[in-house]
Amino acid sequence: DVQFEAEIRSPRFRTFLMPAFWDGGHKLVLRFVPTESGQWTYKFTSNIASLDGKQGTFNATDSDSPGYVHPANVHHWWTENKQPHLWIGDVADRLAFAPPAEFDQKLADTIQNKFTHLRLSILGSDGDRSRIFNGERPNIAYLDELDRRIVEINKKGIVADLVLASDPAVISSLAPDRESRTQVIRYLVGRYAPMNSTWQGVMDWEDFP
Repeated sequence: DVQFEAEIRSPRFRTFLMPAFWDGGHKLVLRFVPTESGQWTYKFTSNIASLDGKQGTFNATDSDSPGYVHPANVHHWWTENKQPHLWIGDVADRLAFAPPAEFDQKLADTIQNKFTHLRLSILGSDGDRSRIFNGERPNIAYLDELDRRIVEINKKGIVADLVLASDPAVISSLAPDRESRTQVIRYLVGRYAPMNSTWQGVMDWEDFP
């Protein structure tokens, strides 16, 4: 029932709208990664009176990070710094649910084989609901561990290709109507869009209406 988001404007006047996400207890988190050096401005919008309308600035320093992946044209990719990006994807759809040792081994194999992307599913497949949700609320322990794994992937210079779920039926069972799907997507965007990731709806869609 809490609404909280930030309109964030870059030094070159590009504007981003980022939703905050619930992170357990009374904690709300708003994540953002600046893509330009210089002074940024922000303004909060919220149904919490003490936050609504608050404005401020922060400074971003230069970085040697190549930045996010973007389409260069219909056949090629490049990064934020306009350097060519070769997309070579490894697949480990169950990596979010794997034991820590299995995750470590898969990441090591991905690095050794010189992949630049590693694909994994966030919401999983049938039977994973109890891992992802505690009743109607997100399971913060699961998501904290997923945070750690995606950050570890990114630290190795690899892009995390995030798939929502194995198929449309999983999404429909977790979020059966438009309002609940919007809540789930906003939550995942707030939590994972600032990480070095790409997005895919589902793995299997051909046999679903």
